Amino acid sequence: MQLKQCYLFILPLLFSAVVSAQTLTFCDYVSSEGECSGEETAFYSDSASIDVKVKITMTEAVNTNRVDLKIYKMVDSVETYDATIPIDVQTDWGWFYRGVVFYEDAQYKIYAYKADGTYLCSGTIDIYLWWDDEWWDY
Repeated sequence: MQLKQCYLFILPLLFSAVVSAQTLTFCDYVSSEGECSGEETAFYSDSASIDVKVKITMTEAVNTNRVDLKIYKMVDSVETYDATIPIDVQTDWGWFYRGVVFYEDAQYKIYAYKADGTYLCSGTIDIYLWWDDEWWDY
């Protein structure tokens, strides 16, 4: 009986933790109201680069003045550091975005951190640039 009561207490806590997490979304465009259009996890371009919007939605105010996007390229299932892109934010913002330009076919993992190093969220994106005749080999 005690085990059942424990589950009844813990399950709602776990569910609320999962539901209330910050999210990182990839899209073509972000409106002034924060709506993403063209939300995807894979993007294709017929040129040598592509600009993807990386939107972060908070469960509460971000409470910092800067968020860093740390970008890693996935090479043989290993994360290889690529770049850090800062986003200037205001402490009371609940969502924000930044355009990120990709120049290579690859899978990328992007992590978002507050300026103090606190982890916010992450996401994975696949980039396919068609100008490269070998794009389908990725």
